[in-house]
Amino acid sequence: TGKLPSPKQVNDLLTSDFFLPFANKPAHKEMREKARRLIFKYVNEHKDDITRTWATERSFELYLDGVVVSGRADVIYDEHDGVIDNLAIVDYKTATGGEVYPLQLQVYADAGRREGLTVAAAFIHDMSTTTRHTIDISADAVKKAEQQVIEAAGLLKKRDFTPRPEKAKCTSCDVKTVCGAAKLK
Repeated sequence: TGKLPSPKQVNDLLTSDFFLPFANKPAHKEMREKARRLIFKYVNEHKDDITRTWATERSFELYLDGVVVSGRADVIYDEHDGVIDNLAIVDYKTATGGEVYPLQLQVYADAGRREGLTVAAAFIHDMSTTTRHTIDISADAVKKAEQQVIEAAGLLKKRDFTPRPEKAKCTSCDVKTVCGAAKLK
């Protein structure tokens, strides 16, 4: 709308749309309040971005040799660096733990460019630390991302699920405590 949401609008949205199906009432209330504080902080610190919103939850499909990758960008802002139709894609993470993985945004940038969009920047925004990390979406980085996707798809097609543990990956993995191949030391 080109206007910032009012505090009442934010609170009304949280009341009507904040959905945590497995949380009990006290946990839901606590998490809703944390979300409310994060949102108000974000709105205050990123007013200019919000008024430049080009799209939210924008779907992308990237067609590569033997694979189609589908995804949905959290938000796309227009007028990156003050230039009309210069787009910036932002993906929000509740927390990154200091680890930022660029592949998702490189795929979105690639797909958008193939649609004819001018994707000039991409960022991962860590909501817990309010840190915005710049993602490399240069031609070289995007080409490497394409190769990574093609290789991963090839392994999936061959049903090759051989573990490929690396300390950097394993230490931030969600299933590291139950994975027999995890390299944690």
